[in-house]
Amino acid sequence: MLKKISMLGISMSLTFFSMGYAAPNFSIDNLQVNNIEQPLGLDEETPFFGWQMKASNLSKPVDLQQESYQIIVKDDAENVLWDSGRIFSGASQNITYAGDNLAPESRYTWTVRVWDQNGNLSESSSTFETGLNIDRLGTGDWSNAKWIGSN
Repeated sequence: MLKKISMLGISMSLTFFSMGYAAPNFSIDNLQVNNIEQPLGLDEETPFFGWQMKASNLSKPVDLQQESYQIIVKDDAENVLWDSGRIFSGASQNITYAGDNLAPESRYTWTVRVWDQNGNLSESSSTFETGLNIDRLGTGDWSNAKWIGSN
């Protein structure tokens, strides 16, 4: 019985891979917003995103090229604020946010999906949090500020 189950598993695995599915040979690492990993207190209305592709098997040289990407930004309630759609570009740095207005003191999750030149897909997610000043264009209201110190 165990032998039949093992043979069935091997047969299903071979069928699955012969259908054209292949695990991606890369991962997405170093996700950054405004050149910072998981920033807190971000005061930019239009942050920018970046990431790096990393080959899964570093002992074997790989010609790895990004063919396209997609960025999805969601708020804590899982509402999609921006879905870039699939963009056919090799760009992976300084991708400017183009979604709904970001609220101050809020946490957001962003996911980047990347396709390589062979059509393999890999995705990764990270977070960022906005600060107090985002609704004041990053200038802040310091008119009532007082120095802290001895007189």
